[in-house]
Amino acid sequence: MQMPSAICRTGLWQRLLLTAGLCACTWLTALDPIYAQNDRIQLPDLGASADSIFSDGEERSYARQLIYQLRQFGLLIEDPQINDFFQDMGYRLISHSDEPGRPYHFVVLNEPSINAFAAPGGVIALHSGMILVAEEESEIAGVLAHEVVHITQNHLERSFEEARKLSLPLALLAVGLIVVGGVGAIVPAIIGTQGLSAQSQINFTRQNEYEADRIGIQILSDANYNPDAMASMFAKLGRASRNFAIQIPEYLRSHPISTTRIAEAKNRAQSLPAAQRVEDIDFFLMQARIRALIARFPEDAIRYFSEEIELGKGLFPDANRYGLVLALQQASRFNEAKPIIEDLLQIAPRKLTYQIEMAHVELGLGEQDAAMQRFARLYQQYSGNRMLARYYAQALLKSNEPMMAFEALQILRQEILENRSSPDLYDLLAQAANQSGDDIRATSANAEAAYWRGQIHDAIIQLQRLSEREDLDYYQRARITARLSEMRLEFEQLVRLGYINPNPGRTG
Repeated sequence: MQMPSAICRTGLWQRLLLTAGLCACTWLTALDPIYAQNDRIQLPDLGASADSIFSDGEERSYARQLIYQLRQFGLLIEDPQINDFFQDMGYRLISHSDEPGRPYHFVVLNEPSINAFAAPGGVIALHSGMILVAEEESEIAGVLAHEVVHITQNHLERSFEEARKLSLPLALLAVGLIVVGGVGAIVPAIIGTQGLSAQSQINFTRQNEYEADRIGIQILSDANYNPDAMASMFAKLGRASRNFAIQIPEYLRSHPISTTRIAEAKNRAQSLPAAQRVEDIDFFLMQARIRALIARFPEDAIRYFSEEIELGKGLFPDANRYGLVLALQQASRFNEAKPIIEDLLQIAPRKLTYQIEMAHVELGLGEQDAAMQRFARLYQQYSGNRMLARYYAQALLKSNEPMMAFEALQILRQEILENRSSPDLYDLLAQAANQSGDDIRATSANAEAAYWRGQIHDAIIQLQRLSEREDLDYYQRARITARLSEMRLEFEQLVRLGYINPNPGRTG
């Protein structure tokens, strides 16, 4: 997978990308020593100097650009239920951290590798492979807590202090693909690389990792998760690492998770109060949802869930039935999905996740009125729920009726006030505006969708053409002109920082 030509052009973008790559979490290195060079570089305490490496503006810009790139490469899982679940988990943890007011961005990547990473600007990413191997919710909470500490303790900034000593082109080649290409792209890029010594970084890596373990377990406990879950995840990754048979060049080896580290994590957990939270089905529903949505072919997921159900596997067998409903929908086998979701609703009639899926099955079967009534009732019952606003608007737009589209338009406008950074919402807003006859708002929404996908040059072109229309009223022209000025100013800043190519039509 190639990196976009618009990135990696000047020093600042290179140094920030380098930092993100070098700070890819030890969850990766624990699984396979070939990724040793991507472990965090650990430094002695540098005092306040680490805090001044990146300005707040640089961190915000980096976080946004990183998310844009992940989106452009199709790595983000942008499912509202999955995103809401793990963002809620993340914010529950950071409320007990040293910096609860710091901006964070929790994302889930469609990557089968067992990995997670933290990056400048508060970006914390979970790979789908990590989520799917977890046996309880607290294990993933432990991963997130560990990553939160790497941010709050300035490990990323300290890593950059050491990274500046390396050969930038060589290090960038070795770590740049971690962020945008996933684990599979790293191996061929690194194996042929010579001269990058890992040994000088290892002691620092141990220091940061142990600090992240120690503080992370405390956060885990304070947030009422099982504090022993971090040790159980360590043990799981340790077992997985022994299953690899790849011969690794010595310079790419790092220290795997040791029995000492696992023992220390267990000892810390034993000194903390036991979690009072009772394990429920919600995490396992999201686990099943991820598995169903990322399956290469629906039939693969149908086969998996059917076998799990037949063997009676899983702490919550109904999660496998829910996954089967999703997989059947992916295969457009709605008639088979309906009786399963009906049975689940008999067991848990108030479970919102089941209610939403029932409405989607009804839509798939052409039962438009039943689905609309269900979504309308849920939207009223759970006022302010973002994913319901989106699902309800989608259902309204399926009718292709201008009045329904106008209602969807009002719902989406309110939702965007609360969540401006979702390009999918702007896509829906553009569709709603088109169906209700508002082509000016539709064009504006399309420009915003392009902007939030990182295509700022395309967004500027669309707004420029829109601003030249003679049928704009005073308020429309003022709004469009103001937004166009904002985008142009940001474009100039991004060019100056080196995040984008000032000539987007050119490559090289």
